[in-house]
Amino acid sequence: MGADGPPYTHWDVGSGAEREFVEALYARAVQLEPDLAPPTGAMGAGRIAVKVAVDRLLRSRVFAGVTERMLVGNMKQAIAFLGDPGVKARVLDRLRESVSADTRVLIGHSLGSIVAYELLCAAAGETPVELLVTMGSPLGIPLLVFDRLTPVPVDGVGAWPGTGIGWVNVSDPDDFVALRPQLGGLFAAADSDVSVDDRVVDNGSDPHAAQRYLNSRETGSAVGAVIGG
Repeated sequence: MGADGPPYTHWDVGSGAEREFVEALYARAVQLEPDLAPPTGAMGAGRIAVKVAVDRLLRSRVFAGVTERMLVGNMKQAIAFLGDPGVKARVLDRLRESVSADTRVLIGHSLGSIVAYELLCAAAGETPVELLVTMGSPLGIPLLVFDRLTPVPVDGVGAWPGTGIGWVNVSDPDDFVALRPQLGGLFAAADSDVSVDDRVVDNGSDPHAAQRYLNSRETGSAVGAVIGG
């Protein structure tokens, strides 16, 4: 998560998808870290509930060291990318410019995994990418993310990100940003038995850390199988 952007606080969490995103993350966080649950009667409703949820999320292992500004800002970026065609087009254009003729592996962490997935879907096989690696991905979050992807999933199954592209998804069970950590079964290629290769890692005290995902054996072996071949 980056530190750039406006000085957001919980007051900037909008109604609708933004609030639902915070609530979904917080509900999963409490399941994994019961100590994050508020004292009886403290949750309240409306804006008070959002404040409590954000405050408690910032105490979690997943968001250790993350500021309120960063948490709210990144959540807003995710919702804007999924819901605003103009934002999506600009973001995809920037990533497209970074994919060169010798790019064989595309790696996306957290929100970046959504962007990487949608770029490959939009490219329709017109990139040299052979493997998509997603890490700590929220792609499987129902309604808020999965059901708002482009292309829209059909009958509960999302599109495969390009013909001939492999997909390795790496997740830590304690990383609640990957609310549905296993993506196998959610995405399928037409007329093919290829599926997502879900791999589980242990990132220790920092479950969502991009560096720990990148340094894992599971990620390294996936990338090495392509670029080392």
